[in-house]
This record gives sequence, C-alpha cells and structure tokens, in this order.
Amino acid sequence: MSIKSERRLILVFFFISGAAGLVYEVIWTRMFTLVFGNTTSAVSTVLAAFMTGLALGSYYFGKLIDKKKNQLKFYAMLEVGIGITAFLIPISIHYLNYLYALIYNTFSLNYYILSTTRFLMSFLIMLIPATMMGGTLPILSKYFIKRKSEVGSRLGILYSVNTFGAVTGCFFAGFFTIRIFGVNESVYLFAAVNVIIGFFVWLMSRNNVVEEAAHREEIIQPVKIDFYKTEKIMSRRTEFVVMIGYALSGFCALAYQVLWTRIIIYIILVSVYAFTIMLTTFLLGLAAGGYIGGVLSNRFNGLKLFSILQILIGLSTLGTVYL
Repeated sequence: MSIKSERRLILVFFFISGAAGLVYEVIWTRMFTLVFGNTTSAVSTVLAAFMTGLALGSYYFGKLIDKKKNQLKFYAMLEVGIGITAFLIPISIHYLNYLYALIYNTFSLNYYILSTTRFLMSFLIMLIPATMMGGTLPILSKYFIKRKSEVGSRLGILYSVNTFGAVTGCFFAGFFTIRIFGVNESVYLFAAVNVIIGFFVWLMSRNNVVEEAAHREEIIQPVKIDFYKTEKIMSRRTEFVVMIGYALSGFCALAYQVLWTRIIIYIILVSVYAFTIMLTTFLLGLAAGGYIGGVLSNRFNGLKLFSILQILIGLSTLGTVYL
C-alpha cells in the first residue's frame, strides 16, 4: 500500500473514530440523566469529563508521541483502549448506583455533598476513555505533518475529518442508534468498532515507514505569524495572553452547550433530542471552522484572525438569545 493510500484509509478510520466518540457522549448523557435525575446535571458532568479527558490526552500523549517512532502502532493501542474502557462504562454505572446508595445510607450527607460525590464518581468513570480519545489527534498529527508549512492545512484537515465524524455519530446516536439497538447495546457496538479500527491500524503499522528524524525536527521550530511575512515571531508574553484567551474561549463554548441544551428542551421537550440537535449543530460548525481556519491560517495573520473570530462569536451568540 502506498503512503497516500495509507493516509486516506487512516482518515476514514479517524472519521469513524470521531463518530464513535460522539455516540458515547450522547448515550452517556442519557445514562447519567438517570443517575442525576435531571438533564442539566448530566450534560454538565458528561461535557466536563469529556473535555477534561480530551485536554489531558492531548497534552500527555502529545508529549509522549515525540519519543515514539511508530505513530500508527501507538494510535492502534489507543483505539483498542477506548473500545475496552467504553465497553465497561454501562457496567460501571450499574455499580455506581449501588455505591451512591451505600454512601447515602451510611453517612446521610447533605444534598450538596452528595451531589459533589456523585459528580466526582461519574466524572472519573468517563475520564479514562475520554483521555485516550484526546490522544488520537496529536498522535495522528505527528504521523501526517512532517514539515512546518503543513501545520495549518493538515491539522485543519485532521480536525475537520474527526469532527465531521463526530457530527455523524451525534446525529445518528440521538435519532436512530438508541432507538434501533438500545442504550447499552449501542455502546457495545461502537466499542467493538474502536477495537476493530485498532486491529486494522496495528496491521498497517507493521509496514509503516518512519521518516527521517531531520524532517520531524522541522515542525517544532517557531511558526512565523506576521501578515507581511517578516521575520517577527510571537513573544512569550503574547503567547501567554493568547493561551489565556483561548482557554476562556473554550470555557464560554462549553457554557453555551449547556445553556443552549436547556433552552432547546423547552422547545423540543425530549432531552436526548434537544442535546443531539445542539451538539450536532455545534460540531458541524466546529468541523467547518476547523477546515476553513486551517486554510486561512497559512495566508493571514493568526492573531488578527483569532481576535476577529472572538468578536464575531460574541456578537452572534448574543443574537441567539433574541432568535
């Protein structure tokens, strides 16, 4: 198999993996609604665990993959790990309910302490598979991107492919998969999909040709961001401010998800459908934005684009209140 064909197949697998990840998120929301007794708490807990896992996985595995020569083999191991841990979630929730009842009957804690305990136990259950999901993007980025000039475009493609897969998985989980297969059975089905992806990627990794280290070193050099193509490089202070701004942007984005779900429930009346509609729309925007942003990032000043986008996000979000 040629390298080009191999990469196309990996993108297909990454699309399916993204779909599986969002199937889990929608179904976990359904499962934990029964644990918490209300949709808002379930949505908040699932999103908190999911996004924390993605952040931890991206950071940890992003550093770890620099020491690995065969990225595909490592990616295969993560896919298998995601499948196994996702398979165990329904079983874990079953025992979680017993544990929660035992704590309640033994200590007779007040509502807030009990709610915090329930949140932490639910959070930790979902954190493990979510962390492994977070590791898939930096690992495949290392596999796909070999030159500094490819960072924006190829990272944008990877992100958008995975997110378009997430859109597909979210839509079908909310409206079809649960109805056809059932809640637990849907989890088991897509856990098997993750394991199968891992198996095929592992077979591919045995023939994977690792490129010269000199080519990999090129990507970690500072990226020039000036619009007029001068030699100006982002200062440490500017970098820190941008990271803070990016974190706050993520904070707001997840708050929108919870709030929009709450609003849509009053219109749709069915919590799973409301969450599915919100998340499908949200992810569709992320996928489209990821692709477009990847194209624009190599042509325009990154800081200017970032600032303009933040202003537009704020103004358009205000508009949703009235619409």
